[in-house]
Amino acid sequence: MMMFGSIAVCVLFLVFVERSEQSPLTDLIAEKVAQINLIADAVKDAYENSLCGIAECNGDIASCRSQLGDVTCATTYGGCDVGYQNRNLNLYSSGIFSPVAEFTDEMRQEICWTKVLDETFIDINGIIDDPSQTTKWMYFGTSTGLFRIFPGLVQGTCQSYDPRVRPWYVAATSGPKDIVLVLDRSLSMDRDDRWQTAVDAVTTILTTSTITDHVAVVVFDTTAVQVCDDVTIPCNSLSRATGENIEALKNLLMDIEPQGNSNFGAAFTLAYNILDNSISATSHCHTAILFLTDGHANIGELGNDLLHHVDSLQSNLVIDRGSPANVFTFSFSEDADSTIPKALACRHNGTWSQILENENLREQMTNYYNYFAVLRSTTKTDVIWVEPYVDAVGAGLLTTASKAVYDTRFSPPRLIGVVGVDILASDLNEASSDYESLLNALVLVSSVCPSIEVDRCLLGRIRTTSYGSLSDEDALERLCYSSELNGCDEAQSSCLTDGLLYESPMIPARVENDTNYFGPERMSALAESCSECAVSSSSYTTAHVGLFLSVSFLVALVSLFASST
Repeated sequence: MMMFGSIAVCVLFLVFVERSEQSPLTDLIAEKVAQINLIADAVKDAYENSLCGIAECNGDIASCRSQLGDVTCATTYGGCDVGYQNRNLNLYSSGIFSPVAEFTDEMRQEICWTKVLDETFIDINGIIDDPSQTTKWMYFGTSTGLFRIFPGLVQGTCQSYDPRVRPWYVAATSGPKDIVLVLDRSLSMDRDDRWQTAVDAVTTILTTSTITDHVAVVVFDTTAVQVCDDVTIPCNSLSRATGENIEALKNLLMDIEPQGNSNFGAAFTLAYNILDNSISATSHCHTAILFLTDGHANIGELGNDLLHHVDSLQSNLVIDRGSPANVFTFSFSEDADSTIPKALACRHNGTWSQILENENLREQMTNYYNYFAVLRSTTKTDVIWVEPYVDAVGAGLLTTASKAVYDTRFSPPRLIGVVGVDILASDLNEASSDYESLLNALVLVSSVCPSIEVDRCLLGRIRTTSYGSLSDEDALERLCYSSELNGCDEAQSSCLTDGLLYESPMIPARVENDTNYFGPERMSALAESCSECAVSSSSYTTAHVGLFLSVSFLVALVSLFASST
């Protein structure tokens, strides 16, 4: 059994709360946490009701195709398009986004039972466009990629949004963490666009990291080097996953090309040295090493010598930091070594996957967070905040509070999805003395690290769970030994019919433009969102002033943030 935790972070959090008990910022954060918990409770109730046959399927809005219906010309949610102010929204109904063109059966069930969340959304925000309302978008993203957002709005580009790869979703499911990404850049990675595919996957992982995380990237061939510049990204240390640091890492990765042999030993030595040296640059919570190779080690420590070498590095890390790193390994291509990467994952409480070149590497590497999502589900989950960012649908500079919701009747517990609430950064900034204080406050309230227990059965079930393109037929190959699940209890459910899990009702629509359920199809996204509402930002002097102030505010925040890092 393995335990994680951080008393230090908990003490810091309690000190922060005690010292700022009466501050406007603390009050505002507490208000949003209460709203998140209301939505999370509503999700759990709706989910359990659907399993027990209580859900009903009513009409809905498919944000990619539907007409909005009852529209309000909203002035506080940004413009309907670039260069415009104001937009049409439906304040009586949420809308549905999907990363795929055709809903799966599970998505259709989710659309059905999540519609009732509108009642909670409206209770929180009302049905008027109130400039004094600090809460903006409210939403729920499921583990299938379905996304319900309130108020209902038009989605300009279909299938362009997947909540599962957004920082607020990953942060809520995986919690604070230290991540070292170890990437094979030997000459074989130059074949069939493997290197660029791997860089794209690593870039996605970096992008989904948040201010509670610390990250580093190592590339290896005959030797191993850290991706760093000792200016923005320090060498031989982790870096906080701020927006500035993530962009710097992504830019540094662009200059690297495949070369040389494959030295696994050098790669792990450097990865563990970085963790050992990151005394203050750490999340004080989970630690993960993600290792990807497309071949075999052919230089340095090999076979059992390599396994014993990593064992020794892990032991030293436990002495220095108090807890080990979970090792996640990925054998990329049919020719890649599976024996050593799998053994490393099994010896260090991680998971191993073989990913063929026609499978989605980005999807599989980002699924490491499902490991922590399952483990966190065994304890109390907390609300997580992310660094302020520019809203993808035009509402300005926002930050998000989010929380994961689980079905704990199963083993391992099933992630139902993540709820989120957006708040304008300007509202938080007004309640704080400066941007640095705001950022530190968000980090502190998001850095609580629960103790997590890992046993054989839980690990076995995590290893055999198939995500995305991985096949259930290969599940047993991902076990560390054939008897790993012997004696483990089967999944349990409280709502059974003739011994079978009750099937939730589903909407009859098969595609988004089915008018039987989603109503009339819109003519165009721009017309639906802007019609009789939008005002050109260049039409009025006041619009110019407002735009100037918005840009000035954003520049000021970025400057403050840069000075604080």
